[in-house]
Amino acid sequence: MWNISANEYFVEIRSIIFKLDSFLIVSCKLKASSERYLNHPTFGMLYLVTPAGEGRDIYATLYAQKMFFLVTLQPRGAEFEVIPYMDARHYAEINISRCRQQRSDDLELWQKLFKQTFL
Repeated sequence: MWNISANEYFVEIRSIIFKLDSFLIVSCKLKASSERYLNHPTFGMLYLVTPAGEGRDIYATLYAQKMFFLVTLQPRGAEFEVIPYMDARHYAEINISRCRQQRSDDLELWQKLFKQTFL
């Protein structure tokens, strides 16, 4: 688990401005949902795999070997926890199930991302 303090980059996440020191989060609109990336100097580019609830999200490395991180964003930084492949997949399955129950417009996007990441 890594704790990163806030002081170098400004980023906008969910309309809240954070000042972060070791990574940059980029948000770009894609239809009704958003695709999010996190650029970490040690792990390189990470991409959002699925929300994990309670202000946490699952990210995966974009390049090289697949590593998954449970990322908790806080006003003063972020906390990274490396998690196993099956745990990340479980969070993604729960998210897809929740989208089905709520008849979310984002269901198709999450299913596509699931297939690209886990299948």
